Amino acid sequence: MTITPPPPHQSGQNGQPPQPAQPMPYAPQNWPSATKRPPLTAQAKSGARWAGILGFNLLSLGWFLFIVPVALSLFAAFFVFIIGQIGRSSASDNEGYHQLNSFIESINVNVWVLPLILVSVVGIVLWALAILVSGRILKSHAVDRPWGVTWAATGVAIVASWFLGWIGGLFVQIVTAVTGAADAPAWVGIVVGGAVGFVVAIVVNSVIGWLAWWWMAHAMRRMRPVA
Repeated sequence: MTITPPPPHQSGQNGQPPQPAQPMPYAPQNWPSATKRPPLTAQAKSGARWAGILGFNLLSLGWFLFIVPVALSLFAAFFVFIIGQIGRSSASDNEGYHQLNSFIESINVNVWVLPLILVSVVGIVLWALAILVSGRILKSHAVDRPWGVTWAATGVAIVASWFLGWIGGLFVQIVTAVTGAADAPAWVGIVVGGAVGFVVAIVVNSVIGWLAWWWMAHAMRRMRPVA
């Protein structure tokens, strides 16, 4: 059996041992970019602030104009119902009842129907205007998902106002108590208390709207690629 000897050792150039083969470089890979939610820009913060202040104050005013005529109508209907029930009882022989009933019958209800309906319609128009103004402001300030932020912030602000709506009433009671202690006329307490309550309501609604709109703009901002 013939044994083949191994090949002789090959030297490199100038008698140097051979160099190992260099690895082939890898082709560049197109890895997907990472994404994150960047913080709100100063422009977006300004848009969220003004959209919340204007939008929620308009929304609150629209709700007030809508609900007051409805509440008055329900109260009047309930009052007439009670008077009718009294009229069917023995108390209808009372002189005071006849005077009250004559006063109610002398009121022309038709005169009040149209104004109350118009006030409620104005309230509904203000609701729609509040949503439109908010969406436009957010969009013009490059806020992501402007209409989604508007609707979400509206819900948050309404819930917050349920818990903070007593602040305006508290200031009205304080002013009324102070004017009463000062022996001021009743109309002074009503006017001053109403003015203070109105200003406090605007301030509270502005703070609620600002924080609710900023929160939703921050929570609903889009993911963006980063290096």
